[in-house]
Amino acid sequence: MDREPPCPTTDDPGEAARRIACALSRSSDDPRDALEALIGEGPRTDAAAVAHRLVRAAPREPGPWVLLGSVAATQRLPQAARLCWQRALACDPSHVEARVLLGSALWAAGELSGARAHLDAALELDPHNPGAIASVARLLLRQGAHREAWELIQGGRPSSDPRLALAAAEAAGAAGAAEVAGAGQAATALDAVDAALATAPSPPTCVRLLAARGELCDALGRHTEAFAAWTESNRRALAEGPGEADGVARILEAITGLDWGAIPSRTPSRPVALVGLPHSGLSLLERSLSQHPAIRTASVPGSLGLLAEAVLRPRDACWTAVLPRLRGSILDPLRMGYLDALGSSRGERILDRWWGNLRYLGLLARILPGARVIVCTRAPLDVGLSCFRRGGGSGLTWSMSLEGIGQHLVESQRLLEHWRRHLPLRFHTVRYEGLVSDPAQVLRGVVAFLGLPWDPAVVLSTDEVIRDPRTLEVLPPLHARSVARAAPYAAALAPLAARLEMDGVRRRSSRT
Repeated sequence: MDREPPCPTTDDPGEAARRIACALSRSSDDPRDALEALIGEGPRTDAAAVAHRLVRAAPREPGPWVLLGSVAATQRLPQAARLCWQRALACDPSHVEARVLLGSALWAAGELSGARAHLDAALELDPHNPGAIASVARLLLRQGAHREAWELIQGGRPSSDPRLALAAAEAAGAAGAAEVAGAGQAATALDAVDAALATAPSPPTCVRLLAARGELCDALGRHTEAFAAWTESNRRALAEGPGEADGVARILEAITGLDWGAIPSRTPSRPVALVGLPHSGLSLLERSLSQHPAIRTASVPGSLGLLAEAVLRPRDACWTAVLPRLRGSILDPLRMGYLDALGSSRGERILDRWWGNLRYLGLLARILPGARVIVCTRAPLDVGLSCFRRGGGSGLTWSMSLEGIGQHLVESQRLLEHWRRHLPLRFHTVRYEGLVSDPAQVLRGVVAFLGLPWDPAVVLSTDEVIRDPRTLEVLPPLHARSVARAAPYAAALAPLAARLEMDGVRRRSSRT
């Protein structure tokens, strides 16, 4: 449940607070730029402290509420962020950035009518506001209106504004994926990204722009430039501070020698854990299976990881420390809490998709022995490249270097093999390459594993888009363009390939 961002005690924030207050006095400024400058001064808890102080000093001014909402968003408190932006609009209904941020948050939550109302109002208040233009354009892109989104972005000024440049890059990428535009859009968007980089943007914005530059160069076949841009994006992201640590090695060390018991004769019917590395086909498999009338997606994806966090005690370094305590009657409330979080009803299969589920399969085995697990695999170099391309924006430290990616892939493979040998769970493997080349055959095996009758609706069309019923987002048809994606980058990925070959990951992955 969301809560109000904490207000830690701190000494006078000094120059940082004065600079942010000065920035907020300029209504045309993007409050996220002020937030980035503030976070650059220290931990995010300090940012929360400064934002709270500014709100207390000027509770009827919209700017501090906008900043406090932005801090809440960075702390993954979406409801608190929305409340802050609503307070900003209560102070000043004409505050454009508050409407942009609130509209974007409502869109992410699937509240489409409210989102479009706020974003349209922002454009009406300021037709040239870069944040409003970029947000409306992204909404149009997700609804499949590529041409309208592109024209809206191109009408924005200045084109060197980072928000417009990033939106242009996203529009060019979406149009290219949908095969509705040629290289012209990518070249135009690349010029905008380069112009934005020349304005010396804040470090987090620079990370995103460099990653976008890499994607655009890749689309144009300029692979050396693309890899260089991704490398620099990741380098700068690492310089900004560590992201989420990789806990696989610690889990491997903690679980060695534990007794997990035997697989029971009866299989729990409802929960199905989807596991795999990032970009290994998890989303595609979930999208396919969710077309089956007896299969639903989890209300709270990643519920297994949330359950692991809930059982931790302050002195526990890792969730594995609680395993000896998970016995007898204590398992019943954990089991019910997990099923409630999934939101499943009797007789359905409910998919809990999250790449991080691999780390918590031991907990699943404790509370629901015999549960089903579907493992998605993909060519390791393709996975590695996909992780590297998105490393700077992922918050995952290991994905920001080839060395870190290699270590994560090796340790993840070892953890998966350990789980397969020892856990009382039922496993089924889906290879991404097979899923896109012969989906009917692969999905027949999956549906049979789930104990359900076959339904051809799970086979996605290769020439028709699908519209998400919750967000109305247009999803692309099934395609195999991402198979052998790493081939143009073989030379740059040679160190990763050598590491994986040395540890046998490529050889073992071909068998799992």
